[in-house]
Amino acid sequence: EVTVAYRNEELQSALKKKGYTVADNSHHLTGNAVDLAPTKGKTLDELAKAAKALVDSGVAKKYIVYPPKGGTTGHVHITMAGV
Repeated sequence: EVTVAYRNEELQSALKKKGYTVADNSHHLTGNAVDLAPTKGKTLDELAKAAKALVDSGVAKKYIVYPPKGGTTGHVHITMAGV
């Protein structure tokens, strides 16, 4: 499930005000990153393996796994290749 892809400066600022850690130079601001959460019946580990396959194939540049926190399922951040 896509939880966030492109976000504008307004949303970026709102997330900061809510206490989220967001990078000033986030690739989300240019539409070159996506955050994914596991869908029903899938695990964060399965999603991380899929993200690794994207990196290994050259489609993505890197991925970061964020573990569950505060009742969330956790998510995987993927930065696309060419960035």
